[in-house]
Amino acid sequence: ITDLREAVNRLSRLRLGYLTIARIQSGSKRMEVSPVQQANRFGTPVLLVHGGVDRTVMVDQSRDLAQALTAAAKPFQYIEQRN
Repeated sequence: ITDLREAVNRLSRLRLGYLTIARIQSGSKRMEVSPVQQANRFGTPVLLVHGGVDRTVMVDQSRDLAQALTAAAKPFQYIEQRN
């Protein structure tokens, strides 16, 4: 998950096994570990690959990280497999 804040917002209406909102960090702690919020700190080129049948990580998470890396002028390659 690249944007924990967005994930919490989306998951706030769901209960996924042991993962509940209570187990997800909040506030500044969430920002400290959220890759999309820390894109400017990336020091190595990133390869992002997202599969079209991925049911664990929402495709928006990968797209959001790609946008954040672009905004931070960080080198990366994004591959999105549709099927």
